[in-house]
Amino acid sequence: MDDFEVKTLAEKISGIMGPDFGIADMSGKLIFPEKEENIPVPEEPSEGVVRTKDGRVCLFVKTENDGLWFCDTVKQGESASSAGKTLELAAVIYNENVLTVSARRNDFFRTLLTGGRDAVNQNDFSLYTKRISAAGGDVEVLIVTVSGRRKGDGGERENRLSDVCSLLEYVFPESEGCVTVKMRADAAAVIVPVGDRNSPEDIAATAAGVRETAFSEYLTDISVGIGARVRQLRNADTSYRTAERALAVGESFGFDGGVYSYDKLGVARLLYGLKREVCEAYLREVFGTAFLEYHGKKMRADEKNGEKSGEAGDELIKTVKTYLELNQNVSETSKVLFVHRNTLNYRIDKFNKLTGLNCTSFEDGLKVSIGFMLLDYMDSLPPERGEDVQGTAARKTPGRR
Repeated sequence: MDDFEVKTLAEKISGIMGPDFGIADMSGKLIFPEKEENIPVPEEPSEGVVRTKDGRVCLFVKTENDGLWFCDTVKQGESASSAGKTLELAAVIYNENVLTVSARRNDFFRTLLTGGRDAVNQNDFSLYTKRISAAGGDVEVLIVTVSGRRKGDGGERENRLSDVCSLLEYVFPESEGCVTVKMRADAAAVIVPVGDRNSPEDIAATAAGVRETAFSEYLTDISVGIGARVRQLRNADTSYRTAERALAVGESFGFDGGVYSYDKLGVARLLYGLKREVCEAYLREVFGTAFLEYHGKKMRADEKNGEKSGEAGDELIKTVKTYLELNQNVSETSKVLFVHRNTLNYRIDKFNKLTGLNCTSFEDGLKVSIGFMLLDYMDSLPPERGEDVQGTAARKTPGRR
């Protein structure tokens, strides 16, 4: 909860407690009522009611982030003990309402992202966005999905998402205008303002850091899709949709890193969504029957030997793919693959003879690169759509993962 939501609840509690009731942060700075005043609370929070130097009674209440001090004055004829019990009642009221307020706020932003501004109550829009610095500037939306754990004993996705959301709220704090929203049991979204302090490159780098931390701290594998930059929070649904597409495209084409920016997808953005028959026609035109049969036999041989495609894989395809990824640089490719230049040239020549292409040329190299991307893409299609190309298995091609 941000300060605005705390104040909203405090107003309700103050109606019960009286005008001297206040809420301060960990340092004693008053959050409610709004005035420049610091209460001399203890430096270290303690259990139970404490008496401050200015005669107030204060009770520390632990929250989802740090904690708050509930404060009140001791009324005439009232004991400090009685005043403390009243504060304890206020804490109960606060805790009972805080989940309701947080859930309503999450529902609002989830609806805003999925349905747009017209799908939310306009009064709620003003209520929830007037305290967010992102409301008046450009924003990007990140979608974070939780998949299986890479190590450990699994665990419930919803529990893991809760851990990831806590990490997101720490890295993308509300104090900087960011909003973390739980979208479903295995996915969350983050609305991030874009500006001098948060460039699109900074956001992508931070997202990559979150992914690494989720793995190292929570044993959880996450993927991140970053949507297009949009003007103002009211258009956040557009960024959300492009973030969803970035995630789908990145995972379909097997891109490295697990963080996919919509504005960095390149030609994959155009290829995504092509029908099976279109992909097959392109592969037959570019690679020819001989290569597709060769590729299919290699993939079936891997499966027969109990090896996953791309782990042992076909050295010929891996070589050409790496060669093209390194801008057809023979020296760099030799270093990356740890092979002699003569071995590399032999594999390239063999590929050219199989396909009738010259992958050392720019034009044919581009055709082959697109072909490899389509082979990866077809591997992500349901079996009935992408299982075969002229009777051969169009499985994921090996490459640098």
